[in-house]
Amino acid sequence: MVMRAHLRKILLTNALLLACPPWASGQSILVQVTEMETGLGLPGAFVSLLDGGGRVVRSALGDSMGRLLFSIPAPGAYRVRAEMIGRQTQVSPLLACEGGESHAITLPLSLRAIPLTGIRVEADMQCRVRPQDAPHLARVWEEARTALTVQAWSEREGLYRLRVSTYERDLDSEGRRVEREERKTRTGLTRSPFVSLPTQELLEGGFVRPVEEGGHQYFAPDASVLLSERFLDNHCFRLMRSAELPGSIGLGFEPLRGTGIPDIQGTLWLDEETAHLRSLEFRYTRLPFPEAKGVAGGRLEFRALPNGAWVVDRWWIRAPLMGRRTDLVRRYESGIRVTGIRETGGEVLEVTTLAHETVSEAERATITGLVWDSTRAEPMGGATVHLSGTQFATVSDSAGRFEFGDLPGGVYMASFTHPRLDSLGILPSGVEVEALPGVTSELRLSTPSESSILLGACRVADREEGPAVLTGTVRDGTSGRLLPGAAVRVQWQKVVSLEPRVRATDRWFEAITDGEGRYIACGIPLDEVVQVQASFLDWRSPVAELALPVVERRILDLAIALPPGLLSDGLRMEGRVADEGGQGVQGVLLEPSTRAPVVGAEITVEDASGAIVVGTVTDRRGFFRLQTPAPGRYLIAAQALGYAGVENQEVVVAVGRLAVLEIQIAPDALELDPLVVTAETRHFRLEMEGFYEREARGLHHGIFLSPEVLEGKRPRKVSDVLIGLPGVRVGEPVHGSGPRAVWFRVAEGSNVCWPMVFVDRHLVSTGGLRGAGAEPAAVDELVPGPDVGAIEVYPGASEVPPEFNGPNAGCGVIVIWTRRGRADF
Repeated sequence: MVMRAHLRKILLTNALLLACPPWASGQSILVQVTEMETGLGLPGAFVSLLDGGGRVVRSALGDSMGRLLFSIPAPGAYRVRAEMIGRQTQVSPLLACEGGESHAITLPLSLRAIPLTGIRVEADMQCRVRPQDAPHLARVWEEARTALTVQAWSEREGLYRLRVSTYERDLDSEGRRVEREERKTRTGLTRSPFVSLPTQELLEGGFVRPVEEGGHQYFAPDASVLLSERFLDNHCFRLMRSAELPGSIGLGFEPLRGTGIPDIQGTLWLDEETAHLRSLEFRYTRLPFPEAKGVAGGRLEFRALPNGAWVVDRWWIRAPLMGRRTDLVRRYESGIRVTGIRETGGEVLEVTTLAHETVSEAERATITGLVWDSTRAEPMGGATVHLSGTQFATVSDSAGRFEFGDLPGGVYMASFTHPRLDSLGILPSGVEVEALPGVTSELRLSTPSESSILLGACRVADREEGPAVLTGTVRDGTSGRLLPGAAVRVQWQKVVSLEPRVRATDRWFEAITDGEGRYIACGIPLDEVVQVQASFLDWRSPVAELALPVVERRILDLAIALPPGLLSDGLRMEGRVADEGGQGVQGVLLEPSTRAPVVGAEITVEDASGAIVVGTVTDRRGFFRLQTPAPGRYLIAAQALGYAGVENQEVVVAVGRLAVLEIQIAPDALELDPLVVTAETRHFRLEMEGFYEREARGLHHGIFLSPEVLEGKRPRKVSDVLIGLPGVRVGEPVHGSGPRAVWFRVAEGSNVCWPMVFVDRHLVSTGGLRGAGAEPAAVDELVPGPDVGAIEVYPGASEVPPEFNGPNAGCGVIVIWTRRGRADF
C-alpha cells in the first residue's frame, strides 16, 4: 500500500508539471494567495519563488489582495511556495518555463488542522536535535520558523523606516531597579535594529568574548543565527510551558554537551491561539564567572506588522558587574559576587513606510502624580521631578501635578528637588514606581513634616555635644539679599574640670548656608553661652551670643555688611563698582535644553599665561564660587563626565567685584553599539564602602582618585597625587620644617585650617586651626604611597558626606583607602 501510494504521488506530480511556451524576455508569474475556505484574497502571506533544487530565488509579501508578481530570472523549472502563520504551507507544482508568455497561479491556504492549544507538553519530554523530527515539535517550529524567516527578510529588504530608542542602564544586583540610564534615539531604514556577529563566528568563538581592556562582551542571536543549519545541528529542542506565561507554548533549546564554548540556551514563546511568535528569552552558558549564572541573558520581543512583515520590537542584554567581597574569601571560595547588572537594549518606537506612512507605533508607559509640601499642607508647584539615574525630568505645575509620558517600561526611583528643600535642609528619599507599557501609573511625592525634617537633619552623631538646634538665614546687610555658601560658626567653651581650678576647652563647628541662604546647626549644648558668627569671603557678621536653656529649635538670622556692589544683579558679567575688598567669580552650570544643574563638574580659573589660579567643583545646584587672588581678565573652564566641556570663556574681575555667570554645557554622550555589553570587575571593598556610589552620583562633590588613576600615577608619596588638585595646597607646614602637609584654606591672618584625615574609615587626624593647637596631617607618614588604593578629597564643609563629618570638617576632609593585605586591589 505504501509503495502504491508513493507511485501514485509521483505520477500525479508529473501530470501537474505545467509546460510553458517558448522563452520570452520579461516573462513573469502572477501569484494570487487565497483563503481556501472562502476563496477571498489573503493578505500577509510570505511567498517565495523556488528553483528546481528547492532553493529560494526571490521572496516577497503579498499585497492587500494577496497578489504579487515574480519576474523569471532565467529559463528553467520553478515552484512557488506560500506560507503564513496559522495556515498550512502550500507549494505549487513545477513550472517548466523555457520562454514565452507570462502566466498566473493561485495558491489557496487552509487553516491548520491542529491548533497549538491542543499540544500536550510533558515534563520529561526528550530534547531532540532537529525539531522537525517530532510531530508536535515540528508544528511549533514551523510557526516560529515562518515568523523568523519573514523578520530576517524584512531586515534584508529594508522596506521600512524605524525610529529606534537605544539605551544603556545600570540595575541593582537583583535586576529590578534602574539606577542609571543613558538613552538616545535614531531613525533609519531597517537592516537590523541591533547588531549581532555572523552566525559562523558566534558558533565557533562563542556568544561571550573577553576584551583587552578587561571584562567581557555579550552578543545576542538574530534570526539568521536561529534559522541556520549549524545552530540546529548544535542544539536540541523540546516543548515548554510556563505558569508565568499563560496562553503561550515554548520551543526550548539548549546546546549539546561537549562544545566547551560560551553558548546560549533559551525559549521561543508563541501565542497558542494565533501561533504568533511573541519573544525569545535566552541565558548564557559556560560563563567566565559561575557566580553570574542566571543573571547574564537577554530577551527579544517580536511584532507582526499589518501587512504580514515582522520586526524585533524590543531587545536587551544583561551582563553582570562583578566584585570581590574580602570577608567571603575562603580556601574554596573566591568571594566574587554580582554587585550590579548592566543592561543594553532598545525598542522600536515607530515603523513607517518609505513614503513616511505610519505602519505601527509602540505602546509607552505614563506616570502622573502630585508633589505635596507636608510642612505647609499644600501642593508644591515648581518642583523638578526626576527618575533617578535617567534623563527623564519634568516640573510640577501650580497645583503640584506632574506627568511623564512616552516612557519605556521598567522600575524607576522617582524623586524631586525644589528650592524650598534646600531651605529646609533635606533631600527626600526616592519612591519606587513601575512603568508598564500602555498603562498610566499614579505617584505621590511629599516632603517630611517639619519635626521629621529636624530629626532627620540632626543625626545622633551630630548631637553628641548637645540636643538643641539652631536655624536661620544669612543676608547681605546692605542689600538684604540672601547669601548662599556663607559659613556659620558656632563656638563655646566646654568645662572639663573644676578642681584644683576651672579648666575649659574651646569647641566649635560650622554650618554652610544652602541656595536660599538658610542653615541648620545641630548639636548645640544646653545651658552654655554660645557665640554665633557668619562669614562670606573675607567679611563677617557681628558675633551673636545666646543660651538655650531647654531642648528646642531657635531661629537666628544673621547679616553681613558687604561692600556695595560686591554682589551683582542678575546674571551679568560684572557687578557694580565697589569701594574696596576682595574679588571673585560665582555662577551656575546648567544644561541648555533642560536647565538642569550639572553636578560635580570641575570649574577652573586660569590667568593670561594659562596657569590655573583657583578651582572647585559644582554642588548639587550646579553652583560654584571662587575668590581670585587679584583683579584682571581670566579664562574660566568647565568639565564634566558625559558633557562636551567649556573652555576659554573670558570673565573680567575688578577690585571689589563678584562676577556672576551662567555657563551652559551640552551633553556629549558616547556612541555605543546597542547589543554589545562590557561587564567590568569593580573593587568590591570600595563598592561596599560606598566609594563608587559617592563618585558616580556626585552626592557630595568631592575629588575622587580611583585605583585605576593611582595605578597610572604610581605615587611614591601620598602627597604626590594631591599636588595640582583644585583647591588643594601641598607644602611644608606653616609652623616649621618637616614633612609635607596638606591644607585647603587659611583662616584669619595666616592661621592654617588643617583638614581631618580618615584612613580606612578610622579618624587618624582631627584637624583644626593651627592657632588652637591643631597639628598638621602629615599624610606621607600615615600611609606609604604604594599602599594607597583610593583617595577622596572634600575641600569644603558643605561637600563632606555625613559619615566623614566632624567638628573640624569646616577645614576639609581627606579619606584614604589602603591596599595593605587586601586581595581586592
